[in-house]
Amino acid sequence: DRVIIRGAIESGEFSAFLYAGDTLLGIESVNKPGDHAFARRILAAGRTVTPDQAVDEGFDLRAAASARG
Repeated sequence: DRVIIRGAIESGEFSAFLYAGDTLLGIESVNKPGDHAFARRILAAGRTVTPDQAVDEGFDLRAAASARG
């Protein structure tokens, strides 16, 4: 349904979080390997981050990926 950009495309360092509604379906990253690795862990665990969390560069993807439950 929509793509949420984390970072700035102009800088050459950004991630595109792909959503259907509020459900994270996938991620593509350019020069943001941490975003990519953490989002893949979140997806593999069957969890999601909201679009508001994805766009917020202050949101800790590492913590979300490591969360239990």
